[in-house]
Amino acid sequence: MEPARIENSEVSSVTVEIRKHDLAAALVGVAILAASPDAPAYVGPGAGLSIVGSVLAFLAAIVAGILGFLWFPIRRMIRKRKEAAAKATGTADPTKTAGKT
Repeated sequence: MEPARIENSEVSSVTVEIRKHDLAAALVGVAILAASPDAPAYVGPGAGLSIVGSVLAFLAAIVAGILGFLWFPIRRMIRKRKEAAAKATGTADPTKTAGKT
């Protein structure tokens, strides 16, 4: 007994039908969520401060990540410029000779 063979065109048409079905289901879900009425709720001072603190911590982490990502290449560029200037003037770089006698 041989296994059934499926041609490529049949597989692609089934895939397209599944994608259309998934898209329709997702759109219906979004429409239901968008049309739902507001739920009256009370956010107390503790929960409110927790939310504000979480948002501020998240923003601080993003800013620290961006600054850390940018600062090290900038610092390396500044160090290379100082070394190039020290070589051009013939003076020793004070950052490398500090503490040496």
